[in-house]
Amino acid sequence: MIDDPVLVFSVDVAMADAPREAQRLTEWLVASGWVTASLAPGPRAFATGTVTEKQGGSVEVIAEPTLNMEGADMESPLCPYCETQVDIFALTDEISDDTPYPVVRCEGCGRGVAYLDWPGTSHPIMSNLTLALDAWMIPSDDTTPSSLVSEIRAEMGGRWLQMWTHF
Repeated sequence: MIDDPVLVFSVDVAMADAPREAQRLTEWLVASGWVTASLAPGPRAFATGTVTEKQGGSVEVIAEPTLNMEGADMESPLCPYCETQVDIFALTDEISDDTPYPVVRCEGCGRGVAYLDWPGTSHPIMSNLTLALDAWMIPSDDTTPSSLVSEIRAEMGGRWLQMWTHF
């Protein structure tokens, strides 16, 4: 049994648009067979092996400001310019509902780096629209055209990230 949820989330949806976009995402997930109307795993989830009968699985569409994070063993990212590892708290201290993606100054080279430009998803990332998939098997950075994450990106547009959570 997989106990750690996978989070798939947009970094482009504004809070004012989140309820409408959540409805659009939910309708598409149901119409495409990934989930049922009750937000249980649908026939495509089982057919692709993303969910199995034994493990079950649940789905939650969250349309509110959410700080998505991996949890235990989070690693601080490296500066994309000088590879200095930034202090995770220095990175996250700048986040607020008003400024979800601040520019953070690297202590190594002094450059200001936009929060989303720090490589990886092991640091907390704010979103207004998150899909939480509990007990779904989704490989990291799966770019195959038939994968759930690829299809969400194609259908919804914008930047969608995914991360495993484990606390």
